[in-house]
Formats: sequence, C-alpha cells, structure tokens
Amino acid sequence: MAMSEPSPIILLVEDNLDTIKLIRLSLLKAGFANKVLEAHDGEEATDYLYGKGKFGNRLDYPLPHVVFLDLKMPRMDGLEFLRWLRTWPPGRTMPVIVLTTSVLPSDLTAAYEAGANSYLVKASDAHELIEQVSAIGAVWLTGNARLPDSHNDHPSAT
Repeated sequence: MAMSEPSPIILLVEDNLDTIKLIRLSLLKAGFANKVLEAHDGEEATDYLYGKGKFGNRLDYPLPHVVFLDLKMPRMDGLEFLRWLRTWPPGRTMPVIVLTTSVLPSDLTAAYEAGANSYLVKASDAHELIEQVSAIGAVWLTGNARLPDSHNDHPSAT
C-alpha cells in the first residue's frame, strides 16, 4: 500500500468566530481531521501566505493546500484577497472554496472571475453546513482533486 500523503491543510479566511467554530466542527463531524489554520481578513491571510510577522514559522504555519474564503470581511475582503492570490505565483493554482452568506449573482460572478474554484452560500442551519462541508471535503480534501501541476505523484514505471 502506498504511504498516504499528509492530509491537506486548510486555511480558513473568515472574520466571524462563530462561523469558524461551526466550520471546524462540521469538518470533524464530516470525518475530516485536517489541520485548519485561520486568518480573520484578507490582509491577515496575505501575511499568513507571505509568512510575515506572527506567521513567520512555516512549520507552524505551512502553506495551505486549500483555502476556504469568506467574501464579506473588514480591511481586505474576499474578492480583493482572491485577486491578489491569483497574481502570487504559489497561489495561482491553490484551490479556493468561497463560503459566503451572499446570494447576490454579482458576487458569484465576481468570485469566479477572480479565480474561485467553488462557490457555496453558507447554510444557516448547522446540519446543512455539515453536509456542505462534507461535500467540499469529499472533493477537495480526499486527494481526488488533482491540480494540473501534480505530475510528480505517479510512481515511475520500472
């Protein structure tokens, strides 16, 4: 059996602490024991990715494999962060799942234009959110989702 890759690290960019708790709980209830790191607005998320300030230690704050992103945040909102991320070379292919309360079609369009991989309107109900997170996890956290540049994980033919 092949050695399992370490489970993907999630960066949760969200300013609402109750939502953060709920998403963490939803991941656990859905069976995902992934490490979840937090940034509370877009500026903090860019600091995290650059390894600036309190995020200086890459062992404690490794680059995430997946970003869960809220759109409505202070200082730098989700769309601004996403546009920045797609210009930053390591962030170009990083999967970004937008989790938002916004039901505006314009936000959906803007998020996809900015480079979102997936867009979900956050369920207000905890059970529904667990189902949503479970579905996200099945796609983005189980290793079934492959990015275009992951050609190095095929065993070499001998």
